[in-house]
Amino acid sequence: MSSPLIGMLDDLKEDRKKKFDIERTYLQDQERIRQEQERIDIEKARFQAEQVKEKERMDRTYLQDQERIRQEQERIDIEKVKFEAEQVKEEERIMLMDISGLSSIFFFFL
Repeated sequence: MSSPLIGMLDDLKEDRKKKFDIERTYLQDQERIRQEQERIDIEKARFQAEQVKEKERMDRTYLQDQERIRQEQERIDIEKVKFEAEQVKEEERIMLMDISGLSSIFFFFL
């Protein structure tokens, strides 16, 4: 009499053990998935932080380049003004030259 009941209890124990094993495997899988997602999130955040740093570096470089260009253009403009002033001085000097003492032969060649 007790033999079929013991067999049923053994089957029930076996079923519960299988169910427990399945649940444990499921929970382990879920934990692995959670850990992998966490790792991915950390990597994503690190990558985004690196991108922000790179953009900031590029922005600084761009601004520095723009400032160098502005300074160079300013220097060129100053040099141009100096050159034009020297040119005007030279033209004034030439126009103020006393050419009355030059011979008529010199004027012939002009």
